[in-house]
Amino acid sequence: MSGADQYQIAVPAGTYDLTDMYATSDRAKNQLATGELPPLANPIPELDQYNLILVGSPVWSGQPAVPVK
Repeated sequence: MSGADQYQIAVPAGTYDLTDMYATSDRAKNQLATGELPPLANPIPELDQYNLILVGSPVWSGQPAVPVK
């Protein structure tokens, strides 16, 4: 732990099928194609106070996870 502020990017429960990666992949690809990205579970905090922001993400189909976009 670095002692830095942290924010977890998350979507509401049920947004993606956690038991079927193919269904999740299909939904994510559709969201990217249509631009209809999922809502976040929590609002993004005010970022003006930071001069460095690091974002980590899993990779879905060769891209950052849709919620990160």
